[in-house]
Amino acid sequence: MLTPFQRLHTFIQDLRTKGVISSDECAEMSDCLFELTFDQKTYDHEMLARGVDNNTRSLLCASGMHIVTSQTSRPTVVEPQQVLDAVSKQQAEALPTLAPASAPSDSAALQELAELDFDTYHHEIWQVPTFMFQMISDPSMKLMSRYKISPAMLQNWIQKTCGLYNNNPYHNVRHALCVTQFVYATLTRGCASQFFNFKDVLCLLVAGVGHDVAHPGVTNAFLAKTNNEWAIRYNDNSVLENLHASVIFQVMSEPNHNFLSGLQRYDYELVREKIIRMVLATDMNHHFSMVEQLQSRVGDFRSGNAFLTDTKHDREKQKSSKNDRRLLMEALLHFGDLNNCHRPWRVYKHLVGLLEMEFHAQGDLERQIGLPVSAMMDRSKDNLIAQQTGWIGFVIKPLFVELKVILQTASQQWVEQLETNVETNLANVKSEIAAAKQAAEEKAVD
Repeated sequence: MLTPFQRLHTFIQDLRTKGVISSDECAEMSDCLFELTFDQKTYDHEMLARGVDNNTRSLLCASGMHIVTSQTSRPTVVEPQQVLDAVSKQQAEALPTLAPASAPSDSAALQELAELDFDTYHHEIWQVPTFMFQMISDPSMKLMSRYKISPAMLQNWIQKTCGLYNNNPYHNVRHALCVTQFVYATLTRGCASQFFNFKDVLCLLVAGVGHDVAHPGVTNAFLAKTNNEWAIRYNDNSVLENLHASVIFQVMSEPNHNFLSGLQRYDYELVREKIIRMVLATDMNHHFSMVEQLQSRVGDFRSGNAFLTDTKHDREKQKSSKNDRRLLMEALLHFGDLNNCHRPWRVYKHLVGLLEMEFHAQGDLERQIGLPVSAMMDRSKDNLIAQQTGWIGFVIKPLFVELKVILQTASQQWVEQLETNVETNLANVKSEIAAAKQAAEEKAVD
């Protein structure tokens, strides 16, 4: 039986299929539905406690996917001036300086970075900026020479950007590496780079590095409800994502940090626009509209309108594929931001546990300051792993189903690996839920 949310979402899609509304209207209506569903005034803690269905309850986590908190202390809500001040200072004391600018990329490291089972927590923290530099400077990408990128300036930018990530359980600098590495692996081992030109590839990797930089440790909804200065500055609209995009370029404006200084003005503006668009597209409020856009484009693809490849040296192909490439760029970074489910079980389970710490820490803060505890953030009753079946089924899979149609034309093997991991994880989650239920029943009998 479909939940109210699913019935409404299906109804909107049917209207588009029947031609009653356009694709743009469908996307707008889906966005409105998503915002209403995740509005904290509508689905507050008390309502959940009274018994919202599990599928809708699972979807409620989506509003909290960008949560950075501390396991042992309350989240730090920083103000704009603090970030501006931090950008003007050296913030990377905990991250040792990178190797000399002339050091070549480590082929063994690049091979490891192209694997789906890469685990950021199996490496020392000081290796994080080095890995990021190696991916962007990968000789096979040819980005450094093509765009006259100064290795020293790129290192400076990566070092300072990494230093501006807060030391939180989940959305920390390791998460930035995890997302960047997933994008890199999809471009290389997954052969997806064939869909993009050189600027696209550069923008994807740079956006991955900075997509959550300076995250204050609470959700957009929390910032809006507390009238935080960031929310006021960005009019409650993708507050965190606007912050991340802004800091990326604030750091770049520092002396000896603008590794894009070799670009012509037009090219720089184009790169800046692409990076900003991708980072803003990571806001979960845009998730379902992105899925709608992909569904529409994949429908055209199945009808014979293929995605152009090998556009790097063909200006006409680049012009013709502009809209497709931008949609795929935004979808790939967003998919990378949600990549946990497609990692091996040991990596996935660990990351879910870290995310749960962040949920619970924000719930503690909300209770402390007198706000209703947000969905999935009450440590006394909420278990994030138990909600993963709904999260995977109703949020992750709809996006993956569309993307895999495109990606499998580049590498069937890569898509099969992604699919195997997510299905294995889903089966393991169900097994853990069943085991926990059985243990609870046996305890009740005793």
